[in-house]
Amino acid sequence: MSGAVALSYTELGRGEPLVILHGLFGARRNWQTIARKLSESHRVISVDLRNHGESPHTAAINYPAMAADIEHLLDNLNLPAAVLLGHSMGGKAAMYFGLQFPQRLRALIIVDIAPVTYPFRYNRLVAALREVIALNPASRAEADARLTAHGVESPLRAFLLQNFILRDGRYQWRFNLDAIERDMQHIMAFPVPARTRMGHPPALFICGEHSEFVTPAYHADIRRLFPNAGIVTLPQSSHWLHVEQPERFLAIVTDFLRSLP
Repeated sequence: MSGAVALSYTELGRGEPLVILHGLFGARRNWQTIARKLSESHRVISVDLRNHGESPHTAAINYPAMAADIEHLLDNLNLPAAVLLGHSMGGKAAMYFGLQFPQRLRALIIVDIAPVTYPFRYNRLVAALREVIALNPASRAEADARLTAHGVESPLRAFLLQNFILRDGRYQWRFNLDAIERDMQHIMAFPVPARTRMGHPPALFICGEHSEFVTPAYHADIRRLFPNAGIVTLPQSSHWLHVEQPERFLAIVTDFLRSLP
């Protein structure tokens, strides 16, 4: 597809294909533990989305572009369809893809995100990420201390620092911060595709009890676009529910996958 980029990915296991799409500021490596477990029953393809991980840096980062990248990936792997599992931004990319190409979708598993436009909430975080680079830290520990000074909580710091790498003698963020900041309004939005094809594939939304990203107020938005969706709330968890409670998360995902016809 025109404008699509070749995404970096890794594969584990055999069986029905399952594509994992990480969240904003993340990379496929954030999901390697979950991927290994799911690979016991599926062919798991863990992806770095554009402007993240080892995938190409581009000027644009929005859901139509990410959906085109996913279609390009499936084409290159000769996969007519796959299960898509997406967290946060990756969940929005999976939803957009599912609405545009339902015939390429076996099922959707969406982790703690809804098909809605969220208010801007990352301005302070982006400023902190830029300050870390400007200070040219000599170690991850220095970067962690600076993020702590900005009030970034421990789970988010640990997540971010997995993508803080030493390259050409300097520590830097693996993600394309310039593109992310420039297109943040597109990332926070959810544009329903103009040519939505309501194929209604099976869908499961897994939400954190203490997360602000999927509250009961958003359930109607989910069911409007995905009428076959099941919505499960994982108790005592936040936006990082798959990290906080991996065994319970995996049990929910595995039960859903086993239920597919």
